[in-house]
Amino acid sequence: YLRLQHPSLATADSGCLRSQAGDLGEPLVDDAPRWSYWDDSGLEDPRPRCLAAVQRVAERLASSKPVDFVDHCAPVLLAAQSATVKSILMDVLLAHPDEPAYLGILSDCLLDPRLYRIHDLGYWLEGALQAAWPSLSTDDQAAVLRIILASADASSGRGEYFRSRLLARIPGADLPPAIRALQPSATDAAARPAVHPAHRDGVPDRVWGFDIQDDTEPLIGEWPVDFDT
Repeated sequence: YLRLQHPSLATADSGCLRSQAGDLGEPLVDDAPRWSYWDDSGLEDPRPRCLAAVQRVAERLASSKPVDFVDHCAPVLLAAQSATVKSILMDVLLAHPDEPAYLGILSDCLLDPRLYRIHDLGYWLEGALQAAWPSLSTDDQAAVLRIILASADASSGRGEYFRSRLLARIPGADLPPAIRALQPSATDAAARPAVHPAHRDGVPDRVWGFDIQDDTEPLIGEWPVDFDT
């Protein structure tokens, strides 16, 4: 699935994936991660079912084989053009806030201006700022601030609210006075931490498990019996 998202990975080896992950020239596909994946409790079509498998594999590697995750899995996820895949990557990384190598990958995400154009990624960007901001160099902190400020101008409608939510996750002492003035007050709704889309309105952690027949089965055959485990 990930190689379909980024066809150039079809013949790429792990050694060249990392360099491709740094190429920000390709636009991201805004595939509505919040509504098409995280809020979808049914997952009744092949795409989210495949994404669920990607998430499970990434979570297992990140938890049990961090070197393999950093060397082989994370570069593929970074190189994918799907916003939903980016959300899965950051979700996995945020589950391990004490892993220095994972904070480095979160820093790469924060320095990708394309992510800030997709408001569905707000929860994960806020979490990444809280987790990785202290480990950023001074130059990288300045670069992230420039991206955040530009996101309000580049976005329509809720751009300024989006910017204020992101700035709220940065310690005020680390901000120049002019930017600190843009932070929301403690009583402002933007100051409240974002809720994970899969947990919103008290919805529990999603439970993986399917008993689904779909239109793809006549084309590719039945799903493997252990695909969803």
